[in-house]
Amino acid sequence: MDEKRPQRSSDLQELPLSAIDRDPQQPRQVFDDTLLTELAASMASHGLLEPIVVCPTGSGRYQIIAGERRFRAAGKLDWQRIPAVIREAHAQTNTILALVENLQRSDLHVLEEADAYAQLQRDHGFSQGEIAQHVGKSRSSIANALRLLRLGEPSRLALASGQIDMGHARALLGLQEGQQQDECLQALLAGSWSVRKTENEIRQRLAVENTDEEPLKQPRKGELVCDPELERYFGVEVILKGRQIRLQAKSPEQAKTVLSKMSQLVSLVEGNEQ
Repeated sequence: MDEKRPQRSSDLQELPLSAIDRDPQQPRQVFDDTLLTELAASMASHGLLEPIVVCPTGSGRYQIIAGERRFRAAGKLDWQRIPAVIREAHAQTNTILALVENLQRSDLHVLEEADAYAQLQRDHGFSQGEIAQHVGKSRSSIANALRLLRLGEPSRLALASGQIDMGHARALLGLQEGQQQDECLQALLAGSWSVRKTENEIRQRLAVENTDEEPLKQPRKGELVCDPELERYFGVEVILKGRQIRLQAKSPEQAKTVLSKMSQLVSLVEGNEQ
């Protein structure tokens, strides 16, 4: 009688649902119940076409790496067991697999993407270029998603719930001070502003703020005031004189903000050149 072959970590097995835990760092935070019901109906008719992927956590328990939607749908069907591929635990690989799986399904919210990218940076030391390589996106798209994490909590909630779209969110990023951003968000929602109107309103607010802080200087002879869009982006006066470009920061904090934005521009350019 042959000795039973030991199961390798990559074997396909049927595991009890009760022995499987969800990943607390799962990139997807919102699961549409209607879509889960549709997935459950499909699984009831055709079975599970693709097993979930888990890793052992000890004491006979497992944590989901990929396939939480399928796991939740199986629960709706009251399945007792589910086919699963078991892989050895590796936090970095697990995070990437979970992120890539969700990205391939294309309905992961941009803020959920941004949180996952930030996790790869924070926990695993990934650069934006390395993240882009792993998830198959451009470096500029990674940088743009990460910028959204600078939104205040009310603006992030409004974006996540669909009250505002990406255009509104990008415009709100022009307001560095939290209270100003919150006030503009409330006015935006109350007035059902378009993205263009939001951009214009924020531009006017910044212009008034700059006027209140310091009278606008008239360009000297040989100086040229640059494109207003550039000044709106940096939030400071931009002057071109000969071969020099001067950005007029009014405080050390504002200068740091300008340097941060210049760094973001460099990242965007490098990403587009790749």
